[in-house]
Amino acid sequence: MKRNTSIYLLILLVLSLGSCRSFVELDPPKDRMNYTTAFATNSSAASVLNGLYIRIAETSNVLSERATIYMAFSADELKNLNLNAASSYTLLYQHTLTSNNELYWNTSYTLIYHCNAAIEGLEASNSLNPAVKGQLIGEAKFMRALLYYYMVNTYGKVPLLLTTDYRKNMVAGRAEVSAVYAAMINDLKDAQTKLSKDFLNADALTPYAPSSAERARPTYWAATALLARIYLYDKKWAEAESAASIVIGNTAMFAPVPVASAFQKNTKEAIYQIQPVMAGNNSLLEPRFLCSPRL
Repeated sequence: MKRNTSIYLLILLVLSLGSCRSFVELDPPKDRMNYTTAFATNSSAASVLNGLYIRIAETSNVLSERATIYMAFSADELKNLNLNAASSYTLLYQHTLTSNNELYWNTSYTLIYHCNAAIEGLEASNSLNPAVKGQLIGEAKFMRALLYYYMVNTYGKVPLLLTTDYRKNMVAGRAEVSAVYAAMINDLKDAQTKLSKDFLNADALTPYAPSSAERARPTYWAATALLARIYLYDKKWAEAESAASIVIGNTAMFAPVPVASAFQKNTKEAIYQIQPVMAGNNSLLEPRFLCSPRL
């Protein structure tokens, strides 16, 4: 009897494990794309990058419009008149931010993860139009470099995460600034070979007519301009001058404009602009506080 009971319990355990396995291995929700289907078609792959730009515009991160304002308070470039002791402006002004109320670290690394996932998914896809695939990889690498540029200039040494592998990411320490710059340069050099020299529509393939171009997708020119700035910060003077001259020399697309027009959308002074998607979350604070325009 005891032996029969043991056999019965063993059979029950096996059946339970099988049922449990079937229970947890569910298909993804019908309203969600899984990792494979997201990069199966040109339109879905473009949507991944479009989604990244929306996330950048709707969250607080190192690229958001308040970033220069916050840093100006921290550096005493602006005087804090906010009497609320818990205000971000006050905490920055007094240098009392902690990991519990830090502004940009988590959100910015979420965006970097998005870039890493896009690069991995795009590179693994065999079903995309080669031009779309190249453009989107270039965009993701440009955005990763842009995010790291502001991360390293805000925090100094930061973890250099270039993969979606959480096992590696969770134990990564802060990388030397020189290593982060080297990774940004590698990304941007590759992006230069892939990005269009025209401003493209949301499909990442069709160019705008020159007179109606929205400057909201990264281009070869944006990658080259950011590369020039990184070379400058990395004290590579000759390389900085060479890269900057390429953009400055393209007077058909880029040229200084009167100050009153400098912050308008699609101005010739803009090399790349993040398109606002939420009311009140745009670039109006920059000219209002007389901050310098940023790439």
